[in-house]
Amino acid sequence: MNRSIWDILEEPFHVEEHDWKDAQIYLRKDAIRRRLTEADPRWELSQPTIVNVHDDVVIMTASLMVAGINRAGIGTGVIQHAKIDPKTGESNRNVEATLLAKAYKSAASDCLPRAALEFNVGWYLRGMSDQAKQWVKTREGLQKYLAALSKHWALNGGGRRFVEKMETLDLNWPQVAAQLEDGLTLARLSDTTLSETEAMIRLEELAALIGK
Repeated sequence: MNRSIWDILEEPFHVEEHDWKDAQIYLRKDAIRRRLTEADPRWELSQPTIVNVHDDVVIMTASLMVAGINRAGIGTGVIQHAKIDPKTGESNRNVEATLLAKAYKSAASDCLPRAALEFNVGWYLRGMSDQAKQWVKTREGLQKYLAALSKHWALNGGGRRFVEKMETLDLNWPQVAAQLEDGLTLARLSDTTLSETEAMIRLEELAALIGK
């Protein structure tokens, strides 16, 4: 997998691509699918399979393939039960079947975001500071968090512009990572201390140097 694909996968999502449930923030699955398609239109998620059903918890797993790399995710679903009819002492079988199916569906659906996280999709929603956890409980707070997170130009749209220019100049990430900034080998573009303009100029210099 090349650096440009990783940069697309790792880029923070827009505020509207998040949602909340019980004050917990998560990425919308349709947003995750769009991001995966942007990174690799041929991405695939395997058919979820059952790992275990323990008490009232369904555990399933699925493998996500992006750019030829496979990583698995575990999904869970909780089985709810229909209320017991006080007259018959039994529960409604149709309702029970619906609730059971819902638990399996939830577990299967949960595999995608868990597997995508293994590709750093939505990485910034994990391991947050206590302050950030308080921020992201509301839409306004999330905007504040993403603004703070995206101060570096590479995480604020500049990364994509950089990759487009890099590819136009027929350069690849290993070449750029080792030579973009003097005395610094980059693990990711957001590590550079160069401004976007300086980095773009350096790309042109590298292309000219390598082309000689």
